[in-house]
Amino acid sequence: MGLFGNRRREKARAELQKNYTYFCRVLAAERLRLIESDMRAARDRARAELGDDDLLTLKLWQLYAHTLGNLGRGEEAEPEFRAVAAAAGSAAETQPTRLLALTNRAAELCFLKRFAEAVTQAQEVVETAGIMPPPDDVFTRLSGLNTQAMALTGLGHAAEAEALARNALTTARDSGPVFGSLRRVLCVNLAAALNAQGRHTEALEALTEADRVLAPKVTAGGTSAIAKARATALLALDRHQEALETARAGLTAALTGFGESHTRVRELHVLLADAEARV
Repeated sequence: MGLFGNRRREKARAELQKNYTYFCRVLAAERLRLIESDMRAARDRARAELGDDDLLTLKLWQLYAHTLGNLGRGEEAEPEFRAVAAAAGSAAETQPTRLLALTNRAAELCFLKRFAEAVTQAQEVVETAGIMPPPDDVFTRLSGLNTQAMALTGLGHAAEAEALARNALTTARDSGPVFGSLRRVLCVNLAAALNAQGRHTEALEALTEADRVLAPKVTAGGTSAIAKARATALLALDRHQEALETARAGLTAALTGFGESHTRVRELHVLLADAEARV
């Protein structure tokens, strides 16, 4: 590549880096609907001008896949995450992005109800997490275990999911405040496993811990996950008015963080309708 080509490439990189920074801010503010087409265009430009295996390309690609998933377009998001992981290859600098893509793919498979595939994908994350430096190795491993717990509950193996979530929670509790967000999610999936076993009072106790965790960031998606598990337990315990209020608040949060066709939104609609019918 000549001098002119190098300058054009570096100009593209600078512009795409600005795009990436902006997209991260919008993603954090949960205003995804505003940027999906712009993210797709930036991803396509990065692939064309920087190459598929460039770290900035991979980060833009990952954000785009994440946005598709949050908008409820999981059938599109899942292969994008798989493609990001494949493009990342084995280079040391791209491994965090590759493992994040695999973790996100496992979670997306759960939303798509493809639980057996999710268990397999999450296990790969757990087994590969050791290549990351501390504390990212522990965080990545626990992320994989968390998704495994969610998938095992979906497969009907709730007791196994409970044991896995409890063990992961012990590690998360011992790892300090930096693991707060992950600890909250583990509590939610522990509650889901307990709900699946009919142990609804214990599920509510797990969710109380989730509420008390001081996480660096509390997202609408996380809030809606807690609400879904809590409304499920409250309905089963015949606490219908509380379930109604919880499901309504959870649906509001889910619609802030996700698109209307997202699995979480649909599930909360069902819970809300059920609670309304019982009150």
